[in-house]
Amino acid sequence: MVKQRRKAQEELAEIDKQIASLKKLAQNRITDINLTSSQTEETRSLIAAKKEEIELAEKEVENAKTENELIAANQKLKKRNEEMEHLQKLGIEEKENTPKRPTITEKSILETELQNLENAYKERQLIINLNEEKEWQTETQHQMLLLAAEEKYLNNRITLLDNFNTQNKKLDAEANSKKLEAKLKLNEPGKW
Repeated sequence: MVKQRRKAQEELAEIDKQIASLKKLAQNRITDINLTSSQTEETRSLIAAKKEEIELAEKEVENAKTENELIAANQKLKKRNEEMEHLQKLGIEEKENTPKRPTITEKSILETELQNLENAYKERQLIINLNEEKEWQTETQHQMLLLAAEEKYLNNRITLLDNFNTQNKKLDAEANSKKLEAKLKLNEPGKW
């Protein structure tokens, strides 16, 4: 009986916390509405108004108590930031001929794809080495299989790097050096 009472009190306390959190969120929204309605658009610049909205949205993120509140607050903040970005870009023309530099995300995607290729190549090498004894291969047959796997890996690597450079319309020095390494290794004299 005492345990049930404690459990009920704990549940009630948790519900009270959630209600307080919702009240605080509602108060922030009321403050947001009052701020925007009390000042006319003539007295504030668009960017200043958007900065205030972003600050309020950041406070909502910080004050979120539940996962749903956090999701809603993060979405609101993201939307406000996108609106700010749009306002800051108004009237700025981008040159069409300016080559696009690869972003950090694009570079990390390229790095991941290159690593995946290398992992697949190493896995193939391991399989070839394990099958050497099972299949009674000669040393020459074994070396030919390893060279074929390496050739496939290097060609796939060159293709991936070519596609990366084509997509970005600007040859990235890092990608070019990796491509050159692969081509040099592929064209080593006496290897094939």
